[in-house]
Amino acid sequence: MKIIHFLTIIIALVHYSYGSTVPDSLNRTKNDSLYLIGIQEYSQAHYENATRILSSEIPESLRASTSFYLGLSYAALNDIQNAQRYFREAVTLDSSNISYQYNLGLLLAKIGDIDSAIGVYKKILKMDTSFFPAYQQLGQLCETWLKETVSYRDSIWSRLLAYRPNDYVALYYHGLMLFRSNNPDSGIVCLKRAIEQDSLFYAAVYDLALRNLVRKNLDEAFYWYERALRLRPLNAKLFSDVGSFYEKAGKRDNARTCFMKAVNLDSTNAMYAEQLGLIYFAFQKFDSAAIYLKKATLLSKDNWTYYFNLALAYSFDPMRSTDHAIRAFNDAIDAFDLPSCANVYSRLGEFLQNQNKYAEAKKCCERMLQIEPTNVEHIRSLAILYREMGNTEQEKKELKKYLDATSSDSTKTESRKQIKQYLKYLETQNKQK
Repeated sequence: MKIIHFLTIIIALVHYSYGSTVPDSLNRTKNDSLYLIGIQEYSQAHYENATRILSSEIPESLRASTSFYLGLSYAALNDIQNAQRYFREAVTLDSSNISYQYNLGLLLAKIGDIDSAIGVYKKILKMDTSFFPAYQQLGQLCETWLKETVSYRDSIWSRLLAYRPNDYVALYYHGLMLFRSNNPDSGIVCLKRAIEQDSLFYAAVYDLALRNLVRKNLDEAFYWYERALRLRPLNAKLFSDVGSFYEKAGKRDNARTCFMKAVNLDSTNAMYAEQLGLIYFAFQKFDSAAIYLKKATLLSKDNWTYYFNLALAYSFDPMRSTDHAIRAFNDAIDAFDLPSCANVYSRLGEFLQNQNKYAEAKKCCERMLQIEPTNVEHIRSLAILYREMGNTEQEKKELKKYLDATSSDSTKTESRKQIKQYLKYLETQNKQK
């Protein structure tokens, strides 16, 4: 499974100070200007009041700043259309103000206009090459949406680290760049440095677990996965992923704990239910396996694998009647795409054969051959079934069909030899009779 990780871009519309600023504390008196009163209303989160007051007659000299605060207020009210309108107006009136440009870029990224947002951040960096928030936003947008070339994206983080050598976001992405450059040791060092700067930096913790897993450093992978779980104790997918890791490492008890947590956190996800069912199956607790595999079929009625696995759980559970397994196998067939149905018919036929239900098993074998007429293993399965049924003549016919179908297949040499010897044995037995 290919897993792609990236940082979530948190859009926070903030006013970065450039040049003159408005005092933090303003006294509201009758002598205050509408402009200052409007900004005070904004600072106190009275956004509707701020938009009403700032929309009044404001001196032309304050027009750009007023538009900017109107943009901030409308953004806080989630009125994106007006927020964009006033941010653009502020930028038009004062294109040299980086704070106006930066907040416009944030808003454009939030509404999904990624290319325009990237253009804004590039413009900011031409105005001031040391404005690190623009590097962060530009870099994350390029990484998340795979914009620009890899070398350009790498250059963003390298330049940011030149200004801020302990910037944890830059360290993280620089580490990923080192992995891309086949320098995993340095990449891991960078990710660890990022976590030293911010111990709650989940993306770096998760990636460290994944990178150590790829490098087969299982003890390290265990450590970082457990740390990731502590950071995201309510993330069902994370518990599912870590459970799969534990299962592959042979730590089934840990896997079961993780899968159970995933199911409890998200009871509507069929895959999590199936994972828990299959781990119970591995423990040979077929009754528990059936409970969760049945839950998976109810949550995703079109997925044949859930029905198929449920049928297997039923077939191994001595407390269940054979009808349960047969019904689940048939449900799998109904949900299956036709070319793949042969596999289900094969397992159902085998199950029915073991239950001495030969007529039904024969129908499964015939259906297998209808779907995959050139599959010689289906021919052989039918021959074995006829042997179980005591129908020697039909058995011999199917074995001869197998020999004809594999006459030019060098991979079947040994099986052909055994079948020929068996057919001679049958002929000898027939002559003796």
